[in-house]
Amino acid sequence: MSVRKKAAVIGLGHQALEDHLPGLADSQFAQLAAVCDTDSSKVAAQAQQQHVPGFTNIRALLADVRPDFAIVAVPHDAGREVIKTCAAAGVHVMKEKPFATSPDEAAELVTLCDKAGIELMVTVQRRFHPVYIAAVQLLEQIGQPYLVEGRYTFHCLDPAAGWRGRASLAGGGALIDMGYHLVDLLIWYLGLPDRILADTSTAAHPDADYDAEDTALVHLTYDSGLYGSLLISRSAGPKTEQLTVTGPRGAVVIERGRVRRFAPDGQLIESLTREPAWPSAATAQIDCFCRVDHPHARGPEGVPAVTTSPLALLGGPPVIDAPGPHFAWPPIEDRDVEAVTGQLMSAVSIPDRSGAVAALEDSLASFLGVRHVVTTCTGTAALHSMYAAAGIGPGDEVIVPALTFHATATPLFHLGARPVLADVDTGGQLDLDDAARRITARTKAIVTVHLWGLPENMDALAAFSTRHSLMLLEDGSHAHGATWRRQQVGSFGRAAAFSLNGPKPLSAGEGGFVATDDTELYYRVLLHGQYNKRCRREIPADHALASYAVTGMGLKLRIHPLAAALAHAQLPRLKGYLAGRETVAARMRKALRGVPGIDVPHPPSHAGPAWYALPLRYRPDQLAGLPAERFLEAVHAEGADEVDLPGSTRALGDHPLLHTPGALLPGYADHQGPAADSFTTAQRVHGSTVKLPVWHRDQDLQLAEAYTAAIIKVAEYHKDLVK
Repeated sequence: MSVRKKAAVIGLGHQALEDHLPGLADSQFAQLAAVCDTDSSKVAAQAQQQHVPGFTNIRALLADVRPDFAIVAVPHDAGREVIKTCAAAGVHVMKEKPFATSPDEAAELVTLCDKAGIELMVTVQRRFHPVYIAAVQLLEQIGQPYLVEGRYTFHCLDPAAGWRGRASLAGGGALIDMGYHLVDLLIWYLGLPDRILADTSTAAHPDADYDAEDTALVHLTYDSGLYGSLLISRSAGPKTEQLTVTGPRGAVVIERGRVRRFAPDGQLIESLTREPAWPSAATAQIDCFCRVDHPHARGPEGVPAVTTSPLALLGGPPVIDAPGPHFAWPPIEDRDVEAVTGQLMSAVSIPDRSGAVAALEDSLASFLGVRHVVTTCTGTAALHSMYAAAGIGPGDEVIVPALTFHATATPLFHLGARPVLADVDTGGQLDLDDAARRITARTKAIVTVHLWGLPENMDALAAFSTRHSLMLLEDGSHAHGATWRRQQVGSFGRAAAFSLNGPKPLSAGEGGFVATDDTELYYRVLLHGQYNKRCRREIPADHALASYAVTGMGLKLRIHPLAAALAHAQLPRLKGYLAGRETVAARMRKALRGVPGIDVPHPPSHAGPAWYALPLRYRPDQLAGLPAERFLEAVHAEGADEVDLPGSTRALGDHPLLHTPGALLPGYADHQGPAADSFTTAQRVHGSTVKLPVWHRDQDLQLAEAYTAAIIKVAEYHKDLVK
């Protein structure tokens, strides 16, 4: 049989009677063990009613009862000393808002609680109330919000009465006392505003003696186009507590105990009501505080130890509760379905350059600004054909970045060539100093990879290849539409290979293509994987290799017509996709800039990324050594399931095929690749990369912000994961 945690309630004012005592009565994990107040009559009344001992001295309570945690509901200016006393006794604290009366006091209390090994949580938070939780689901139905209006008012007969009228005692007036709830909900639902303008007033009672504002008006602006205001007053009636969020598909009105969703014309669509409206929130928060084990507190056997961590992994509410998947690619519209079904009815095989294949290749050549494009069945096939057509063969060496997808290197084995790995810099791009050290008399080419859609420094690469008389080739599989100094990636080298695999910026479901301005190389790409009709019709009859047209090099690597039809339908929207991704990526990078443990990419102003993903650099040294896997586990618990660690795109030195290919490829029986630890930067960059999807629609901004909020939350509370 489990034993519930012992709780003491310190301060027997209105909040204790209305929230905390009823909340404890319904708790699964805690029970009231004592009450305390400086007013002996209140103590006597509640001790008798609750059947627990009563105290007027906190130290006596802590010594006699030894509670596991205390709920502190005292005047604002008294909270600091109560928390200090509890910390000295090793007693965890749930503190009635506000957390502190000044930033300096807040910093002092955080340090104090950390040193004492106790947890401190602000109560009662609206977000634990079932109605406010239900509002999250309704907010998803109204689209990207553009207007938020909050109002929390009631009429106080004498704002000068008691300690609340003095800013020095209360830490502020209506804004800190009442506005806390609206501000907390606003951040929970919509994230931090980008700009805030606030005005306060003490003019409601000109003849009264008080300096804590009775009214505050706060104006809010978000870069997403969301605007709003909050009115908080303890002098203006009637009593109202309401938050209204409006989007293109309607509005959600959140009140204490009720949430309603309206159509754009004001018609009520649905309404949810919870009665009684409040004690369940206090109970839910108390249970959350108790139910997750913490290294700090070791309770009786069978009893969850006290926790105040807001992390979902440790029992707190998640940032995102919408079911996944949260990212799907490519976006399929009616025109895509029509293109594919139309092709299905027309032809399921195109052996020459006609129909959907010709249309796609022409459009891609125009888009990239190159003379020739040849489509293939996969990106791997495109790389294979590019290398073969470039004349790379037995004994040749090609410099390949040590951090990429393996197919950048592995087709070279099938040509008798040798991939020579070169390390990358701390940004994951090719380290040209290391590449220079790898050059030998057999080095024929260098291939650059625009990893995650971020363009490589093509000025430096072009100069490097010229200086060392190397052929420059590009792997643009992540980077369709990316630019360097406004020139399309894939048009810098002698040739470029791209993938059209499912999640790529331009998708055919499966496919690839080679792009080049070199007509001779174009003919050889055809001969490598497009034998017979294409070769016979596109290679001039008087060409030296025309006699090989029927057989080519014996491989058939043609794209499927249905894949070509899909990619051709998608291509006109690619620039729009990328513009949307740039907007979202900028917002996400701005939100994460300066977050401990997270470094965001900073591409130069003349680079136009395709943002195949947003690669973040994880810095465990800034988060008390928290392993990336544990960090990711916590982020997933917050509902951000699409955040992940790179898998197949990794340090190539990890693959056995790059070390001892002879086990699979007999021609390489004597080949011995570099040691697995030869490319330390590639391994370090891969091991510290955490990547996010980059959405492209305006309506996805809220989800993108929720993902960054999940990362920020885990970074902020990382100590809860390493205690």
